[in-house]
Amino acid sequence: PGGIIFPSSVTLLAGLYSDNRFWAERVDFWQDVFGYDFTPLKDIIFEEQFQWPERQHLDPSGIVSEPFKIITVDVYETTMDSLDTIKAEMNIRSLRNCAVHGVAFWFEAEFHATHRVVLSTSPEKGYNHWSQVIWYFETPMNLTMSELVMAHFKISSSTGGAFDVEFYTTSPLHIYKYAKGQNP
Repeated sequence: PGGIIFPSSVTLLAGLYSDNRFWAERVDFWQDVFGYDFTPLKDIIFEEQFQWPERQHLDPSGIVSEPFKIITVDVYETTMDSLDTIKAEMNIRSLRNCAVHGVAFWFEAEFHATHRVVLSTSPEKGYNHWSQVIWYFETPMNLTMSELVMAHFKISSSTGGAFDVEFYTTSPLHIYKYAKGQNP
């Protein structure tokens, strides 16, 4: 009682992400490889490259929605059991007309003592050790400005400190992503 815990709170955030250059280099590239069309291999490529979420340093201009707060954990009040499964229904609006290629995740940790300090891993805060997590879709979601994306997020603890992560959209396009046994 009366001690200080660092961080005091942690917030997990998400945002829609658009990256036309990345998509052209890693997906559209297969349409013309030195004059040969390798698009029949696209399903295999998607399974290999986009099945799992991956850590990257994302371009801040690629975030095309307001950040969505999935959860804020008050470290003083939370219990381990309350973190066993985290679920969120997400309603995210596009800030512009664009092709959305995936969903990005990052965190902010707050430190409260004599004053408040926030450590943010947001793409907008620049390069950092933690980077961000991006989960690319198999099909881009073409959105208009202010269009609403309805999605669900779930992360559950698994064996050996790993996590099972599920993300899916229900509107305007149905996209389903599931990764078992992810390490933090």
